[in-house]
Amino acid sequence: TMASKELHDKRPPLSLKASAMLHPNNTRKLSVGCSIIDSMLGGGLDTHGLVEVAGQSGAGKTQLALQLLLRAQLPPPYGGLGGGSVLLYTGTESAITNRLTQLAVEFAAEFRSIGARVDRLLDHVTLAKMHSVELLWDTVTNHLPKLIVEQKVRLVVIDSFGALFRPLVEGGTSVAAQTTGRMDELSTHAHYLKQLSDNYDVAVVVTNEVTDRPRRCARPLCVPVQENTVDRTSQPIELAASAASDSVTLPALGLAWSSFVNSRLLLTRREAPKRMTPMRSDHLDVSREVSGWAQVSQPDAAPMQAERALYVALS
Repeated sequence: TMASKELHDKRPPLSLKASAMLHPNNTRKLSVGCSIIDSMLGGGLDTHGLVEVAGQSGAGKTQLALQLLLRAQLPPPYGGLGGGSVLLYTGTESAITNRLTQLAVEFAAEFRSIGARVDRLLDHVTLAKMHSVELLWDTVTNHLPKLIVEQKVRLVVIDSFGALFRPLVEGGTSVAAQTTGRMDELSTHAHYLKQLSDNYDVAVVVTNEVTDRPRRCARPLCVPVQENTVDRTSQPIELAASAASDSVTLPALGLAWSSFVNSRLLLTRREAPKRMTPMRSDHLDVSREVSGWAQVSQPDAAPMQAERALYVALS
């Protein structure tokens, strides 16, 4: 069983004055590396609360998470938090470490002027593999608070939170099974992570999967929906992100989970024709590869490439 485990609050009760909340330095912000997105987030990702990055497979959730692990180590004037990072992951270890090393090389080159080095960047990232919800709970309650204090951790990333909880929340055989113990388990984790963020001034970022819901009901027995009917159960930004699809893409884990999220980033990925530089016909060799796309037997078929977009759904 998962009894609710309270964190020791380092601040005395009712110690924060209302006037202090107006001070720009009251809450630290972690830059995502893009000034436009940072402005939509009020300066960056908040160190008080729960940040969700949702998207389909291949949309770039892990890529963004790994960049944040390194960016958090930068000094505050450079958009960082000036501390270490923790990654609790469910994916393949080799893929995570290889890509993190590649990014560290790029970060070290970009911030060489302030002493950034590959070995230092990697030394300040702690990795732990999460196989189950039970292991995640044990890690965040029994080990993470001590690690935050000892290693001056300023960012905790769980990739993927949705992969751990989705089978529990959506895998029940009845509505009752989904709304009792399993939802309580999800709520307990969310509450604890938010309390952890608030008490230790740590940014907590979790990645989540998405689910597709049809815009119109295709079953004959369903009540037909008008063509221009607005789906009022979805956030407007989620409708915009799904504009080119017959379905609406929504973060997994349901409405109860959404109530715990303070900021939500939604990543999308679609296949689109690749923009290529026009070539003179006398120089075109249809058997060779141009910019990674093979032009072989169908010169009229435009090659495709993945296009990604990032939406700020909640802030």
